Amino acid sequence: MRTKLDVLLRTDLNPQECLRRLQEASDPGKRTLFSLSGYKGSKPVLAKIEGSEIKLWKRRYYRNDFAPYFFGTLSPADRGTRIEGHFDMDPWVRIFMTIWLGVAIIGSVGLACFAPDGTASGGIPVRGSSATPPGCNRVFSTSPVCGEP
Repeated sequence: MRTKLDVLLRTDLNPQECLRRLQEASDPGKRTLFSLSGYKGSKPVLAKIEGSEIKLWKRRYYRNDFAPYFFGTLSPADRGTRIEGHFDMDPWVRIFMTIWLGVAIIGSVGLACFAPDGTASGGIPVRGSSATPPGCNRVFSTSPVCGEP
């Protein structure tokens, strides 16, 4: 369904030098209250580095939870380093959106089955229900429901 953009980079630097340069060129992705971007520091790139795994993203002074992150790993290669990775959303955004859309779909199906026009699925009248807002029964009163004239 969705495709990840795979990235493969090679460099003549060893993995330790690559990690050192990444740390030097980026700020750690630690949140703070006293910053316009919400993160400590002022460098344009933020990074979380754990061993040989890296997570990079651009510093933004506005909110965009759908912005891409670079997830990658550094591994030694002949005479250098191989950086493999992909761009994707933050995993927490994906989890939240899955739950949010699941609730929205289930709620929509529930509303479609028990429509506020006074009929349940299949046209079975449920007039007089306390859950039906006033006036909703009158919207479809000119059309027959379950054989009513």
